[in-house]
Amino acid sequence: MRQPPPSQKSVTDEQREKLLAASPAWLRFAIQLYADHGLRFTSALKVKPKDFNYETGILMVETKGGYQQAIPVTKTIRHYIETLPERASAEETIVEILAGKKITTDGVRKAFRRCRREAGIPEDVNPHNFRRAIATKAWKETKDIRVVQQILGHHSMHTTARYIVDEEPEKLRELLEELKPHSARVQ
Repeated sequence: MRQPPPSQKSVTDEQREKLLAASPAWLRFAIQLYADHGLRFTSALKVKPKDFNYETGILMVETKGGYQQAIPVTKTIRHYIETLPERASAEETIVEILAGKKITTDGVRKAFRRCRREAGIPEDVNPHNFRRAIATKAWKETKDIRVVQQILGHHSMHTTARYIVDEEPEKLRELLEELKPHSARVQ
């Protein structure tokens, strides 16, 4: 089956900040996992205190297909985890601990949409767009698709390439011209 063309929708830094400002702490935690670590929607919602190694600063996350991905967390995520109440259950998700109640994936989606509206963010912005944003930023910074692949937790580099938002088609055209063998160039 043919895959649909890759989406070119990403989240700007300004949109991210507005969304974070409009969100309660539990949703900010999830958004930070999407934005800073490129986690998928459901992976971010499954994170538990027991998944975090305080010595190494590594968070073990269950990814698509039930795989485990080791993520070195940012200071922001570490702060969220380290400031959880001592009475917090290691088996309860961090999102639920921060919210103080059980939250379904539909509940998270509704809260995200509500905060998106309050922040004045376009309706087509969703949590998955943060994966494209982090992939594109990592690509621009490193020019190493393997780094992007590791951040996103992909097994296939082809899948990873679909996440990088093409913002400069002219540069790609110039690169392709440079890569042509000398005999193929017009003299």
